[in-house]
Amino acid sequence: METKEKILTAALKLFVEKGFNETPTSLISKEAGVATGTLFHHYQTKEQLINSLYLHCKERLVRLMMEGVYDQPSFRAKMKRMWENIIRWGMRYPMDYQFFMQFSYSSYISEKTHDQGFMMFSDMNRFFQEGTNLELVKKMDPELLLSMVSSMTMTQIQYFLQHPGKYESADVRDQAFNLLWDSFRN
Repeated sequence: METKEKILTAALKLFVEKGFNETPTSLISKEAGVATGTLFHHYQTKEQLINSLYLHCKERLVRLMMEGVYDQPSFRAKMKRMWENIIRWGMRYPMDYQFFMQFSYSSYISEKTHDQGFMMFSDMNRFFQEGTNLELVKKMDPELLLSMVSSMTMTQIQYFLQHPGKYESADVRDQAFNLLWDSFRN
């Protein structure tokens, strides 16, 4: 694992466990197994580090989210694949999920970083625009739609993390997806 990845992994763990203010950079360095000077070589401030971590976690989500989506035969099947990928991401990377729940709306994440994060979802935005054009998705502001889908999906991830046995049930997963699907389809 390269140095930046070690620092991001340590910061993720500590920010989730202790919070931003209770996590000194010296502790992040120690957890990462690097000198504090090395941390500051890569990230000039703790604020820069948390913003980089936010984008790092978003990149991982976006990369997994679109896997196999366009291989599906219908818009609904594509949407279900995307949803399954997001839920799988949350189950596979619960620390990323917790980080977003704690810090997505915090003052530590800059407006510029939020804008960069939103831009990462351009494929998803195009996908929903396709659904709107096909009159399968309600016509609404793209940021509002993304926010609604994100909020509902994040809540479902929380449910499955708390009840892993339910995640194993295809019936319960179908119920969760159908709830999401019914909330924004035309």
